Amino acid sequence: MVAAVPSATSFRSLYHRWQVREAACDALGHFAVAYPAQTRGLLPQLLPLWLEHLGENVASVRETAAVALGNAVRAFGPEALATVLPQAW
Repeated sequence: MVAAVPSATSFRSLYHRWQVREAACDALGHFAVAYPAQTRGLLPQLLPLWLEHLGENVASVRETAAVALGNAVRAFGPEALATVLPQAW
């Protein structure tokens, strides 16, 4: 199990290449669907990270972050949706 997820700021500095950010969003989004019990405790860290990546300058990173958010909403329903919807406006 993953112990911690880096903050969006440290994530960018550690993983400055867009390909790594894209792959991380993709992997963590799939992980949320495949292992919801193990991921539920990481939602407070993951959701802001994915939301921030919606503002990326690379379109594929934005798209992957959006898919990851969709996966989180699919996996966790109202719990994730309550965080995502207010940020969408």
